[in-house]
Amino acid sequence: MTRGVPNYHDKKFNLKVVNKFEYFSDFFVIIEVMLTIDEKILELDDLTDEVVRAFLTLDVVADFRTKAERFKSDRVLQADLQTLAENREFLPFRAEVRELQKSILMNETIYQLKVAENDVQKSLSDLAKKIAGAVSDDIFVDENLPFGKGGHHGRHARKFE
Repeated sequence: MTRGVPNYHDKKFNLKVVNKFEYFSDFFVIIEVMLTIDEKILELDDLTDEVVRAFLTLDVVADFRTKAERFKSDRVLQADLQTLAENREFLPFRAEVRELQKSILMNETIYQLKVAENDVQKSLSDLAKKIAGAVSDDIFVDENLPFGKGGHHGRHARKFE
């Protein structure tokens, strides 16, 4: 064998060629697995988009959007919120600022928006529990609902005069 020219009949050379082929074969298997995983991720992404589209068609979401729009379009309430934000540091010292805060907290529009937010959160929690339950019953989903233990919001209805 001359220097630099491989002897194709040499067993060591053939072993190196086979090892390189196995290396590339393993490499292509890894790439194929990665492509399969990428396809599954894209498939999950598409399914997630479908779930989101379906969720957005729920009545609780439509109700929330209506109440959020009502909240945003209430000019008096928005002005009161702006005034409160500008005077928050005077809350402990000025009775009129405390009274403004109380009137905002008792505002029917804000209350209805919070109830609608809670309803959407409940629907999201229910969906998360179904997904988690499909994986394992041992997965805990934190609902963190403000009215959670008390039942439906009808029990929490307030009367405003």
